[in-house]
Amino acid sequence: MAKLIRGAFVVLVLPDGKVVLQRRTPHAPTSPGLLFLYGGRVENCEGHLHAIKRELSEETSLSVNDVKLTPLNEYAVSHKEIAGRKDRYIYIYQANINSADFKTHEGVGPEVYTIEDALKREDLVTTARYALMAYLEARNG
Repeated sequence: MAKLIRGAFVVLVLPDGKVVLQRRTPHAPTSPGLLFLYGGRVENCEGHLHAIKRELSEETSLSVNDVKLTPLNEYAVSHKEIAGRKDRYIYIYQANINSADFKTHEGVGPEVYTIEDALKREDLVTTARYALMAYLEARNG
């Protein structure tokens, strides 16, 4: 049986409804050069809310005390759905932010897209695609 990997990721939403994604560096260990969400692995003995706050503070200059995180969705992804990957359990959050004018400590930097434009991109990581669809579903009720 494959080891369960838990991840926590956040959809950063601007006042105009656009989303902020990060461009992974060309040498990143996962998803190199692709568009992804901010977030990452939930460490052992760590809750997913704590993990997303830790990841945001590690990856950006955003103050996690000023960001309200709202759970959007959680789901399991089988290694059969994503070839070569171990089983994963993903937690998705939403955070409304005022601006994409923040520093990125990991990745190339923030990129801003409408949801529709982001979903059309071929360089969008599958986990980010699921998260954006969950955000759309929650937004549209």
